[in-house]
Amino acid sequence: GKTHLCTAVCGKLLSKNSVNYMRWRAETPRIKALANTENYAAELDILKKAEVLYIDDFFKGKVTEGDVNIAFDVLDYRYINDLRTVISTEKSIADLCRVPEAEAVSGRIIEKAKGFTVQISHNIGRNYRLKGVPAC
Repeated sequence: GKTHLCTAVCGKLLSKNSVNYMRWRAETPRIKALANTENYAAELDILKKAEVLYIDDFFKGKVTEGDVNIAFDVLDYRYINDLRTVISTEKSIADLCRVPEAEAVSGRIIEKAKGFTVQISHNIGRNYRLKGVPAC
């Protein structure tokens, strides 16, 4: 659902822009492992300066201080430079506001996303991965 819709948006943007795709849960541990190395800044720069950045499953799972730091560094740069960012997340706008220590991140996302958000209420029956599974 979410990934499919955001991928379609990015597909449309690809006709005029380059799009970088970031799987939040896969990329952030790798980036955090680079902390205190010269490669850390280089990895963040790729995300910061992408013409269009698509972050998939943003803040999924337990959000650490390191996650918030990466999110702030990337999204603040993109906010200041008015760069397009597509974000899929299971969190509602209200949930983002309640992430500890992430008010600055949430504020930037919410301000830039005004009028461009789609919130789909949770409904296990719409989960195509579970279609036809009797227990679900």
